[in-house]
Amino acid sequence: MAAGVILVTRATVFAVAAAASTAPTALACEQLMVAGQAFGAGMGSLGNRARLPWRHLGTQPPVVAPTAIGQALLGAAQVLFSTGAVAAYTSLLPAAPNYIKYFGRSFFTKYLYFLGYGQPHPGPEPLILDQFVAKGLNSLMGAAGPFIPWAIPLPARGPWSPAQYGAYLAWAAAEVAAGPLTSAQQVEYRIWLHGKT
Repeated sequence: MAAGVILVTRATVFAVAAAASTAPTALACEQLMVAGQAFGAGMGSLGNRARLPWRHLGTQPPVVAPTAIGQALLGAAQVLFSTGAVAAYTSLLPAAPNYIKYFGRSFFTKYLYFLGYGQPHPGPEPLILDQFVAKGLNSLMGAAGPFIPWAIPLPARGPWSPAQYGAYLAWAAAEVAAGPLTSAQQVEYRIWLHGKT
Protein backbone atom coordinates (compact mmCIF):
# COMPACT_ATOMS: atom_id res chain seq x y z
CA MET A 1 0.00 0.00 0.00
CA ALA A 2 1.26 3.47 -0.84
CA ALA A 3 2.78 5.59 1.90
CA GLY A 4 0.26 7.86 3.56
CA VAL A 5 -2.75 5.75 2.53
CA ILE A 6 -5.08 4.88 5.38
CA LEU A 7 -6.80 1.52 4.92
CA VAL A 8 -10.34 1.78 6.25
CA THR A 9 -11.79 -1.63 7.10
CA ARG A 10 -15.08 -2.61 8.72
CA ALA A 11 -13.16 -2.85 12.03
CA THR A 12 -11.84 0.70 11.54
CA VAL A 13 -15.35 2.02 11.09
CA PHE A 14 -16.63 0.13 14.13
CA ALA A 15 -13.83 1.68 16.20
CA VAL A 16 -14.81 5.17 15.05
CA ALA A 17 -18.49 4.31 15.59
CA ALA A 18 -17.88 3.39 19.22
CA ALA A 19 -17.20 7.03 20.12
CA ALA A 20 -20.10 8.34 18.05
CA SER A 21 -22.53 5.79 19.52
CA THR A 22 -21.68 5.87 23.20
CA ALA A 23 -21.36 9.66 23.56
CA PRO A 24 -22.63 11.26 20.36
CA THR A 25 -21.18 14.63 19.45
CA ALA A 26 -21.33 16.45 16.15
CA LEU A 27 -17.61 15.93 15.62
CA ALA A 28 -17.69 12.20 16.42
CA CYS A 29 -20.67 11.76 14.08
CA GLU A 30 -18.86 13.62 11.30
CA GLN A 31 -15.79 11.42 11.77
CA LEU A 32 -18.02 8.34 11.54
CA MET A 33 -19.54 9.63 8.31
CA VAL A 34 -16.07 10.04 6.79
CA ALA A 35 -14.95 6.57 7.90
CA GLY A 36 -18.16 5.04 6.56
CA GLN A 37 -17.78 6.83 3.23
CA ALA A 38 -14.18 5.68 2.90
CA PHE A 39 -15.20 2.12 3.71
CA GLY A 40 -18.14 2.25 1.30
CA ALA A 41 -16.13 3.82 -1.53
CA GLY A 42 -13.50 1.08 -1.33
CA MET A 43 -10.04 0.93 -2.82
CA GLY A 44 -11.30 1.98 -6.23
CA SER A 45 -11.78 5.54 -4.96
CA LEU A 46 -8.24 6.21 -3.74
CA GLY A 47 -7.37 9.81 -4.45
CA ASN A 48 -10.98 10.84 -5.00
CA ARG A 49 -10.72 14.04 -2.97
CA ALA A 50 -14.07 15.31 -4.18
CA ARG A 51 -15.85 12.45 -2.48
CA LEU A 52 -14.46 12.61 1.05
CA PRO A 53 -13.63 15.43 3.44
CA TRP A 54 -10.01 14.32 3.76
CA ARG A 55 -9.34 16.82 6.55
CA HIS A 56 -10.54 14.13 8.95
CA LEU A 57 -8.07 11.55 7.73
CA GLY A 58 -4.79 13.18 8.68
CA THR A 59 -3.74 15.19 5.61
CA GLN A 60 -4.42 18.49 7.41
CA PRO A 61 -4.39 19.57 11.08
CA PRO A 62 -7.06 17.76 13.13
CA VAL A 63 -10.54 19.20 13.03
CA VAL A 64 -11.56 20.58 16.39
CA ALA A 65 -14.96 22.10 15.60
CA PRO A 66 -17.88 20.34 13.97
CA THR A 67 -19.49 21.69 10.84
CA ALA A 68 -23.15 21.99 9.88
CA ILE A 69 -22.75 18.48 8.48
CA GLY A 70 -21.72 17.24 11.91
CA GLN A 71 -24.74 18.93 13.46
CA ALA A 72 -27.07 17.23 10.96
CA LEU A 73 -25.43 13.86 11.62
CA LEU A 74 -25.80 14.37 15.36
CA GLY A 75 -29.47 15.17 14.76
CA ALA A 76 -29.90 11.90 12.86
CA ALA A 77 -28.13 10.03 15.68
CA GLN A 78 -30.49 11.54 18.23
CA VAL A 79 -33.47 10.47 16.11
CA LEU A 80 -32.05 6.94 15.78
CA PHE A 81 -31.57 6.51 19.52
CA SER A 82 -34.89 8.11 20.48
CA THR A 83 -37.27 7.03 17.69
CA GLY A 84 -35.60 4.35 15.56
CA ALA A 85 -33.91 3.58 12.26
CA VAL A 86 -36.76 4.44 9.89
CA ALA A 87 -37.27 7.84 11.51
CA ALA A 88 -33.51 8.51 11.34
CA TYR A 89 -33.52 7.45 7.66
CA THR A 90 -36.42 9.81 7.01
CA SER A 91 -34.64 12.67 8.77
CA LEU A 92 -31.73 12.44 6.29
CA LEU A 93 -33.87 12.67 3.13
CA PRO A 94 -34.06 15.83 0.97
CA ALA A 95 -36.06 18.62 2.65
CA ALA A 96 -35.87 16.81 6.01
CA PRO A 97 -34.21 18.42 9.05
CA ASN A 98 -30.94 16.45 8.82
CA TYR A 99 -30.54 16.41 5.03
CA ILE A 100 -26.95 16.62 3.80
CA LYS A 101 -26.42 17.41 0.14
CA TYR A 102 -24.67 14.59 -1.77
CA PHE A 103 -24.98 12.19 1.20
CA GLY A 104 -27.17 9.63 -0.51
CA ARG A 105 -29.09 6.69 0.87
CA SER A 106 -26.39 4.11 0.15
CA PHE A 107 -23.96 6.06 2.31
CA PHE A 108 -26.25 7.31 5.02
CA THR A 109 -27.58 3.81 5.65
CA LYS A 110 -23.95 2.81 6.25
CA TYR A 111 -23.71 5.67 8.74
CA LEU A 112 -26.88 4.51 10.53
CA TYR A 113 -25.74 0.87 10.45
CA PHE A 114 -22.40 1.53 12.12
CA LEU A 115 -23.87 4.09 14.52
CA GLY A 116 -26.65 1.79 15.73
CA TYR A 117 -24.80 -1.53 15.73
CA GLY A 118 -25.17 -3.16 19.15
CA GLN A 119 -26.65 0.00 20.67
CA PRO A 120 -30.08 0.29 22.31
CA HIS A 121 -32.67 2.04 20.16
CA PRO A 122 -36.35 1.53 19.36
CA GLY A 123 -37.37 -0.75 16.52
CA PRO A 124 -35.36 -2.94 14.19
CA GLU A 125 -31.61 -2.73 13.60
CA PRO A 126 -30.52 -0.17 11.01
CA LEU A 127 -29.03 -1.95 8.02
CA ILE A 128 -27.20 -0.94 4.86
CA LEU A 129 -29.32 -0.52 1.75
CA ASP A 130 -27.26 0.01 -1.38
CA GLN A 131 -27.38 -1.15 -4.99
CA PHE A 132 -26.11 -4.63 -4.14
CA VAL A 133 -28.59 -5.15 -1.31
CA ALA A 134 -31.41 -3.89 -3.55
CA LYS A 135 -30.33 -6.29 -6.31
CA GLY A 136 -30.13 -9.17 -3.83
CA LEU A 137 -33.57 -8.40 -2.41
CA ASN A 138 -35.07 -8.12 -5.87
CA SER A 139 -33.66 -11.52 -6.84
CA LEU A 140 -35.50 -13.08 -3.89
CA MET A 141 -38.91 -11.79 -4.91
CA GLY A 142 -39.69 -14.73 -7.15
CA ALA A 143 -38.14 -17.33 -4.87
CA ALA A 144 -39.58 -16.14 -1.57
CA GLY A 145 -42.96 -14.97 -2.81
CA PRO A 146 -45.08 -13.51 -0.01
CA PHE A 147 -42.20 -13.37 2.45
CA ILE A 148 -40.75 -10.37 0.62
CA PRO A 149 -42.86 -7.41 1.81
CA TRP A 150 -43.00 -5.46 -1.45
CA ALA A 151 -44.72 -6.31 -4.67
CA ILE A 152 -42.51 -4.40 -7.09
CA PRO A 153 -38.72 -4.42 -7.45
CA LEU A 154 -36.68 -1.86 -5.57
CA PRO A 155 -34.92 0.64 -7.81
CA ALA A 156 -31.36 -0.65 -8.15
CA ARG A 157 -29.75 2.67 -7.19
CA GLY A 158 -32.64 4.18 -5.27
CA PRO A 159 -34.22 6.29 -4.20
CA TRP A 160 -35.81 4.01 -1.61
CA SER A 161 -38.69 5.36 0.41
CA PRO A 162 -38.86 5.20 4.21
CA ALA A 163 -41.64 2.61 3.81
CA GLN A 164 -39.37 0.42 1.65
CA TYR A 165 -36.49 0.81 4.11
CA GLY A 166 -38.79 -0.04 7.01
CA ALA A 167 -40.16 -3.09 5.19
CA TYR A 168 -36.61 -4.29 4.51
CA LEU A 169 -35.65 -3.90 8.19
CA ALA A 170 -38.80 -5.69 9.34
CA TRP A 171 -38.19 -8.50 6.83
CA ALA A 172 -34.59 -8.91 8.07
CA ALA A 173 -35.80 -9.07 11.68
CA ALA A 174 -38.36 -11.73 10.70
CA GLU A 175 -35.63 -13.73 8.96
CA VAL A 176 -33.61 -13.71 12.19
CA ALA A 177 -36.66 -14.82 14.18
CA ALA A 178 -37.19 -17.71 11.74
CA GLY A 179 -33.50 -18.77 11.92
CA PRO A 180 -30.93 -20.09 11.35
CA LEU A 181 -29.24 -16.67 11.03
CA THR A 182 -28.82 -14.99 14.41
CA SER A 183 -28.52 -11.29 13.51
CA ALA A 184 -29.99 -8.82 11.06
CA GLN A 185 -26.42 -7.98 10.04
CA GLN A 186 -25.94 -11.57 8.88
CA VAL A 187 -29.13 -11.32 6.82
CA GLU A 188 -27.99 -8.05 5.24
CA TYR A 189 -24.53 -9.41 4.49
CA ARG A 190 -25.91 -12.54 2.79
CA ILE A 191 -28.28 -10.43 0.70
CA TRP A 192 -25.39 -8.11 -0.20
CA LEU A 193 -23.24 -11.06 -1.28
CA HIS A 194 -26.14 -12.39 -3.35
CA GLY A 195 -26.50 -8.99 -5.03
CA LYS A 196 -22.74 -8.81 -5.79
CA THR A 197 -22.88 -11.98 -7.92
